[in-house]
Amino acid sequence: MTSREDRGIVSILQMDHGKANALDIELLQTLANEISGLPAGVRALVLTGREQIFSAGLDLPALIEADSGYTFELIDALNDLLEIFVELSMPTVAAINGHAIAGGFVLAAACDVRVMANGRGKVGLTEHLVGVPFPPLALEVVRTAVGDRQTRRMVMGAELFSDSAAAEQGLVDELSAPEDLLERAVEIAERLGAVPRSAFELSKRQLMVPLRMRLAHLGAHHEQLARQVWVDPATVDVMRRFVRDRLS
Repeated sequence: MTSREDRGIVSILQMDHGKANALDIELLQTLANEISGLPAGVRALVLTGREQIFSAGLDLPALIEADSGYTFELIDALNDLLEIFVELSMPTVAAINGHAIAGGFVLAAACDVRVMANGRGKVGLTEHLVGVPFPPLALEVVRTAVGDRQTRRMVMGAELFSDSAAAEQGLVDELSAPEDLLERAVEIAERLGAVPRSAFELSKRQLMVPLRMRLAHLGAHHEQLARQVWVDPATVDVMRRFVRDRLS
C-alpha cells in the first residue's frame, strides 16, 4: 500500500495501492500513520506514486456501494490527513509522477512544493463531474496552494490540465524529466530540510493564517452541508453514472 525509503534527512513515501492509488479509508489512514511516525532524524518528506499515477482521487466505486457511515468516515480520514500536512513542521514535496486528479491533486496541493514529471499525466479537480462539493478543508488547502483565481477555475471548470499547462498556470512549481523527478524532489526537500525547523515551522504557520481564518469563518455548518450532498441519493446516482461511463 505504501513504502518508505529514507535518504539522509529525507523520507520518500510512495503510494502503491491498486492501479489508480485511489484514496480509500485504508490508504488515507496508512499515509497519516506513516507521516506521524517518521523517524526523529527526518527533516523533510517527499510524497510520490508509482509508474504513471500519483493518485486519481477518492475511491468512487467504494463510495457508491457504501452507506453514509462509510462516506463520513472517508471524509474524516481525508480531513485528518490534510490536517497533518497543514500542521507538519517539516517541508513536504509532492513528486507528481503521473495523474493527480480530484482528491489526488488535493493531496499534492497539501504539500509545500509540487514537482511534476513531463509528459506523464494531467492534474485537475473533477469533483463537480461527479456531483460533489469540496469539504472546506480540502478547498482551502487548494486555495492556499494555487490562489483564488486558479482555485475558482479548477473547481468550476472541472477540467484537466496537461503538465505544461499546469506549470504555466502555477498549479505545479516546476517540471522535471520523468527519470529525474525523484532526485529533483529529494534535492528540493534536502534544501528546505536544512532550514532550522523552528524557522520553517513559524513561517509555515504564518502562511497558513488565511486558511485558518477562512475555515473559522465557514464554521462547521459548511462541513455538514458538504457531507449532506455527498450522501444524497441524487449525488450517489451521478457518481454511479460517472463510474459506469468513465471508469468501466
